[in-house]
Amino acid sequence: ERFLEDWSIDEFYSCYYFQEGGVFQKLVHSLKYDAITKLGIELGRHIGATMNAQTDVCAIDALVPVPLYKLKQRERGYNQSESLCQGIAQVLHRPVALSLVKRLKNTVSQTHLSAEERNQNVGDAFEVSQLKRHMVQGKTLLIVDDVITTGSTIQSVARVLKSAGAARVIAASAAIAKLDSK
Repeated sequence: ERFLEDWSIDEFYSCYYFQEGGVFQKLVHSLKYDAITKLGIELGRHIGATMNAQTDVCAIDALVPVPLYKLKQRERGYNQSESLCQGIAQVLHRPVALSLVKRLKNTVSQTHLSAEERNQNVGDAFEVSQLKRHMVQGKTLLIVDDVITTGSTIQSVARVLKSAGAARVIAASAAIAKLDSK
């Protein structure tokens, strides 16, 4: 229901609910900040298995991790969404398009932002370069992120893919926050 107004996301899959202070929050924190990329790969396998049972995975042309800003990725040394994509790719046997979408600005953490502030924060944060538009046109792409709260980030990525000519955009995450939680 959180993606209905925008129409940039055609399908959505998530394995778990994210609750502030819950067990999954600790797992995601470990994935994001403690470099436990094997956890991301395992969670990705779960996402892949969920999708494999519910959709035509052969229709997916490529997996697209939500990109980090280059400075943040350099500091962290990895992108947790890429780890999730690795696990999904092991199950679905689809390629991962690592540099298809670029993050243009170093957005602030959205942890304590309202839905409106989140939309403003990531509204113009992503692009598909002119040189890579041919890789998007007419394709079905799966965007992958660790946690979806309001959906602002994943919708922003979906909009740039649709603007670049993607036929369908599917979104997947390890977890989704309930609408009434932050």
